[in-house]
Amino acid sequence: ALAARLTARVDEALLELVDRGGLALGICNGAQILLKTCLFEGVGVTLAPNASGAYLCQWERLQVSGDTPWLAGLDAYDCPIAHGEGRFAFAPGALERLQDAGGDALRYDGLAPNGSTDRLAGITAHGGRVLAMMPHPERALLSHHHPDFHRRTALARRRGEALPAVGPTWRMFRNAVEAP
Repeated sequence: ALAARLTARVDEALLELVDRGGLALGICNGAQILLKTCLFEGVGVTLAPNASGAYLCQWERLQVSGDTPWLAGLDAYDCPIAHGEGRFAFAPGALERLQDAGGDALRYDGLAPNGSTDRLAGITAHGGRVLAMMPHPERALLSHHHPDFHRRTALARRRGEALPAVGPTWRMFRNAVEAP
């Protein structure tokens, strides 16, 4: 319902933002809404309930699989997921079209915990400037957010190093600020 109201009011503004070089990000419920806007029109993708039928709340390892300003400088990182309806599902032929357009941006490392098609955790549109993702990078901004923080701190101390204050997902948001 929110997506329908948004598209009626902001579709044109969203397109103008991206056309002039702006970035758009939808995380979890934001991804669900973003996929219903004009920015993903005709892609043939939706978010379906997790294959297990259960709500998932855990940390997962993610692999960057596409080219997007949002994920520049990142290869792989840990990030929390928290959703009951986060499985990317595609209409026939839509996944192939998305991949041909370079729209697969982020994959689960190993099996997708939610059963997502092709292990996808995030997809892009408009040359990577628009990112819809299910994991929650905003919940992993600082190093102490990671569930393994104390062990990582102890290991860093043994090596005579300091653990960085920010986690790798900080880079996503910094990329958005620094994007040309």
